[in-house]
Amino acid sequence: MRLYFWCASVFFLFVGCGPQEISIEELDLIQKEGVSFYSFEGEPFSGLVIDESKIPAKIVYTVKEGVLNGSVYYFSGEGQLRQVENYANGKLNGLVVSYFIDGLEHYSNYYINGKKNGQQKLYYPSGKLKNVLFYQDGALAGDNFLYYKDGKLQHHFHFNTLGQRNGVWEKFHSNGQLKELINYDKGAKVGPIQRFDVNGNLINYKL
Repeated sequence: MRLYFWCASVFFLFVGCGPQEISIEELDLIQKEGVSFYSFEGEPFSGLVIDESKIPAKIVYTVKEGVLNGSVYYFSGEGQLRQVENYANGKLNGLVVSYFIDGLEHYSNYYINGKKNGQQKLYYPSGKLKNVLFYQDGALAGDNFLYYKDGKLQHHFHFNTLGQRNGVWEKFHSNGQLKELINYDKGAKVGPIQRFDVNGNLINYKL
């Protein structure tokens, strides 16, 4: 879905104008065990934070009792939404979506308690898929796919739930012909690597 430049009225829908709105420059910020803690006048802050420290870009997010909770919105200098993240108790939790400057989706992934879980999609600037990856507890798992710019499959590979290479790994030439075939079992290579030319002919074996 294409997203266009956000006008000032839409931006203020996120920013608001209530007493819980504050600039990042007014907050004390410390890092503890990989989590950011926000305080105001010595007390954990709760409310909306506007970060304009990287002018002309803006970041708008919600803090609850000193830690990030809820959605974080990244805007370009022109007010265009560039990325949305979701947090719970200071850690990424939920969907993360990033956009190219023209508004097309760049990538999306899902987090649980700070770790990637589930499907991640990355796109070319044209809008075509570049890869589809699957994560479990921050590690690649299951079937994963890489694509050429024209949409043809480039690489198919698989990890088991322990993060080990497992099953058949395939690479393809840009014309769709099989390029390489490798078998794995729990991280160990099984049998020879098979390689093929662009016409599908086997060209060598390599242990």
